[in-house]
Amino acid sequence: MSKTKKSKKKFVDPYPPSPWLSAEQVATYSGYSRDTVYDALRDGDLTGRLRTVPNGRWRVHRDEVDRWLGGANRPARLRSA
Repeated sequence: MSKTKKSKKKFVDPYPPSPWLSAEQVATYSGYSRDTVYDALRDGDLTGRLRTVPNGRWRVHRDEVDRWLGGANRPARLRSA
């Protein structure tokens, strides 16, 4: 009988190698809800680019998310007093 090797499941990074994240990925990365991320984008607290084609999706650079999480331009309701 021949031995068969068990295949190990390959780890899949939930964050793509691109530094640009969608609003949903920002929510997962930051731990905030998707609505909070969209509010921050709309209010200008978090800067990103709104792609007009094909589906008008937001793209946010991961460095900008880290700045936002660090307190820069963070919405008042999320800041600690």
